[in-house]
Amino acid sequence: CTAGSTSCPLTLTSSGITYTALWDPLAQISVSPKEVYLSAAEGSGVNPSQNVVLANSGAPGSVLNWNATTDQPWLFVAPNSGSLDQGSSVNVAVTANTAGLAVGNYSGTVVFGGASANGSPVFPVAVDVTLEITAGLACSPSLQTVNPGIPANLSASGSVGPYSWSAPGGNHVGGSGTNFSTRYFAGGAKVVSVTSGSQTDTCDVFVEVIS
Repeated sequence: CTAGSTSCPLTLTSSGITYTALWDPLAQISVSPKEVYLSAAEGSGVNPSQNVVLANSGAPGSVLNWNATTDQPWLFVAPNSGSLDQGSSVNVAVTANTAGLAVGNYSGTVVFGGASANGSPVFPVAVDVTLEITAGLACSPSLQTVNPGIPANLSASGSVGPYSWSAPGGNHVGGSGTNFSTRYFAGGAKVVSVTSGSQTDTCDVFVEVIS
């Protein structure tokens, strides 16, 4: 027999009533991991994602018809339904849409449910999702005035790093990560930029020549 087969049912007759029992091995949902942590910087346009493995760990011959639901508008899964034979698995992407989300921590839940081939429901399994939105990239101070040859000291914060600096016309003094220093010998307005991931911010440096 195979799951859902009618070619070899168990038939019982009692008081003139015939009962037919079909073989329907029960499927079982297994998911790993059951906790997902996602993070992105505010305004970065990054939608973080992590795969979980969904498997049918039920009885031999069972078929799992599964589906996935979420309880938050920013939380998505793909694929969100399918069928799995016993012992087989599939990667399911858990993704957060960060558009419009402010800095802070957010919680959501993905619930995997479904039924065996003949409709017998299976016990659902929940995956807890934590999303952290960190502060967007910032270069500071936003404006400073220095004299020729005097280092302009800058720092980066927010985003998720690493930081990459650019100071056209400047002479690198030190630093390459959170802190950065450069000096200019020509007077006038200068712009220093810092990039992290898809984000870029700038600091203005005015080099004042003293007569």
